[in-house]
Amino acid sequence: MLAIGLQKLARQGKNLTKFTLMKVFGQAVFLGVPLILAKFVSPEKFGSYSLSMMIVYLLTTIMLHSVRIPFIKYANEDLKRTGKINKVFSVDLLFWLISIGIFTIVFLVFSSPLETFAAIDGQELVFLFLALIGISVRIFYDGLFLALNRRLANARFWLGMGIGSIIYITLAYFSYGITVNSVFLMFFIMPPIVFFFVFKKSDYAKLGPWEIEHRYIKKMWDFAAWVAVGGAAVYLLNWGDNIVLRATLSLEDVGIYNLAYQLFKGAIVLTGFLDGYFLPFLSQNLNNRQKINEYIYKKRPILIIIGIIGISILALTIPPLINLIYGQAYDLAGTAIYFLFIGLGFSFYKQLYDPLFNALERYKFVQITNIILVIFNLTMDYILVICWHNILAAAVATMFTYILMAVAYEIYYQLRCKKNILSIN
Repeated sequence: MLAIGLQKLARQGKNLTKFTLMKVFGQAVFLGVPLILAKFVSPEKFGSYSLSMMIVYLLTTIMLHSVRIPFIKYANEDLKRTGKINKVFSVDLLFWLISIGIFTIVFLVFSSPLETFAAIDGQELVFLFLALIGISVRIFYDGLFLALNRRLANARFWLGMGIGSIIYITLAYFSYGITVNSVFLMFFIMPPIVFFFVFKKSDYAKLGPWEIEHRYIKKMWDFAAWVAVGGAAVYLLNWGDNIVLRATLSLEDVGIYNLAYQLFKGAIVLTGFLDGYFLPFLSQNLNNRQKINEYIYKKRPILIIIGIIGISILALTIPPLINLIYGQAYDLAGTAIYFLFIGLGFSFYKQLYDPLFNALERYKFVQITNIILVIFNLTMDYILVICWHNILAAAVATMFTYILMAVAYEIYYQLRCKKNILSIN
C-alpha cells in the first residue's frame, strides 16, 4: 500500500520532487557552512558566532519573516485574479525598506551591548551587520519567488546559493581562511549574485506599477503583527536555550550545544520548505474540498512516513560523524542529537499542518500556541540546566516542547478545522 502511494505521489508530484531535490541540496549546503566553520575555530569562538547569529535572527524573525507568509498568500490570490502582484509587492517592499532602516538604527545605538553579549569586537560587529543585510535580502528574494508562484525558480535560487557557498568556502580556505568574518561576508554577497542569474525579466511586469494601497497595508499588517508576536516566540523557542546556557554555563558549552542545535535547526529549515511549496497551492484552492482533502489525506500522510524514516536514519548516523569529524571536544553534542531529533520528528508532523493553517488564516492559534510553548520551553530549560548543569538539559527541554506542539496542532485541526473543510462545496 505504501509503495503504491509513493508511486502515485511521484507521478503527481514531479514538480515537488524537483523542488525538493534542488532546495534541500541548496539549503543543506548553505546551512552547513557554520558546521564547516566549527571545524576551523574553537568551541568558544563557535559559541560567539552562535550568539552573534541570535541577534540576526531576532531582528529578521520579527521584522521580515512575519511579513513573508501574508505576502505569499495575498500575492497568490491577486496573481490568480489579476495576473499581477504589484499592489501587494509594493507594500512588502515598503515593509522591507522600513526594516532595513530599523536594523541600522539598532546596530548604531546598541553596538556596545551587542558586542558584549556576543563576545565580539567592533570589526566583527561590522561584518555581522553585513550578514544581517545579506540575510534580509535573501528572505526578500525567497518570498518573492513564491509570491509569483515560481516554486521551481525558488528552488533554483537555493540551489544556486548552495553551489555558490561551495565555491566561496573553497576560495576562502585557499586564500584568507575560513573565519567568522569570512562566513558573515558570504551571507552578505551571495543572495544578490544568485538572484541576478535566476530572476526572469518577464516577471518584472507582474511587479509594476508600484502602488501603495491602504487595504493591503492593513491586511498585511494585521496578519504580520500576529506572525511577528508568534515569530518572536518561535525565535525564543529556537534560540532561548542559548540565553539560559549563556547565563549558566561557559561559552565553550554554548559552542558545543550549538553544533548539535545547528544540525537540528538546519533540519527544521529543510523540512520547512514544504510550507512554502504548498501554501500557494492551498491559498488558490481554499474553495476546492477535493484538492484540500488530497493534501490532507493523501500527500501529507505519505510525506510524514518518508520524513520519519529520513529523520531516524539521520539520528543514527550523525553522532558517529560528529565524533569522527570534530573529535572529543564535541562529544556531548552527539548525545544531544538523539533528544533533539526526537523533537524533530514531531516538528515535521506539525510543519505539515502549517501551510493549511496559514491558508485558512488561523494565525492567531499558531502564534498563541507558540507563545505558550516558548514559556514552557524556557521554564524547562532553566529548571533542567540548573539541576543537571550540562547541555543535555536544554536538548531534553526542546524535545518535550516540540512533542507538545505537535499534539496541540492535531487537537486544533480535529476540533476547529476539519468540520470547516467538510463544509466546503
